[in-house]
Amino acid sequence: MSSKVTLYMDESVVRHAKEYAQSRHKSLSQLIEQYLRFLTESEGVSSEITPRVSRLSDTLELPASEDQLKFDYLSRKYLDADSPHRR
Repeated sequence: MSSKVTLYMDESVVRHAKEYAQSRHKSLSQLIEQYLRFLTESEGVSSEITPRVSRLSDTLELPASEDQLKFDYLSRKYLDADSPHRR
């Protein structure tokens, strides 16, 4: 079921929006409806982490920071016995 909505916007915004919609072979109403649907449906999705994503994130071992990456690299380079860089 469709409902009529009246919006008041700057004329240049409406003109550009109509051109944008036309270039995508949509009506301005379709474009606005699609955008509002995206906004209202994506709010809950972005704040929730699914159990599957949570399980996957538990398996990742990420360094704490860029400093940790540098430390690990330099440790391997200068402290490992079989390192070709060791003098």
